[in-house]
Amino acid sequence: MALPSLAPASTPFAQLLSVIVAKVWSSLGLEPCFNHVVANDEYKVTETENLFIYIRPYGPTPVDGSGRPFGDYGAGRLSRLIARRIRFYIYTRSGVDSYGDDTIALQGNDPLQTVITPPVLPGQFIAEELVLNTLDDWTPLDVSDTYALSIGPIHWVDSADGPPVRAPENEEGLVRSHLDFEVVYVSSIIPTEPAP
Repeated sequence: MALPSLAPASTPFAQLLSVIVAKVWSSLGLEPCFNHVVANDEYKVTETENLFIYIRPYGPTPVDGSGRPFGDYGAGRLSRLIARRIRFYIYTRSGVDSYGDDTIALQGNDPLQTVITPPVLPGQFIAEELVLNTLDDWTPLDVSDTYALSIGPIHWVDSADGPPVRAPENEEGLVRSHLDFEVVYVSSIIPTEPAP
């Protein structure tokens, strides 16, 4: 049985998230295997690479953030807006703590490197800004670049207003920060679905 085609801006969140994840690993120049989508904050960091990302999506909420039931916009699920927070935990590691600080992990440059041996991966600050500039005010499109998967662009949001942050790893040489974004989309996934 074939799945029905999707209407513009009406898509399952899984498809929307896969486009967002691909955009992030592409902007950082990472292999896809270094971007991990996780269902909760209890994951164990197993990566030994110098740069990797853990992506934590949160449950759907009303767009206005009030916690009230979804409003009726007159077309049932065909126009019911949903918002989701997506938190990106960005990790960098210096590999060797040779200077007694986090210079390499934060700035991406080793004082012993020369023009001939530049840094291979960005430091924590550059990685943060790459993720921020890649996603903020960007609208995810379907694979054919025909229609938007979200209602409006993705926006950077204050993580202080969101769920608690994961406990620190306290691993030597590992630096972590996080950025939160909000994406808004329509809950209907079948374009011919009748209003209730």
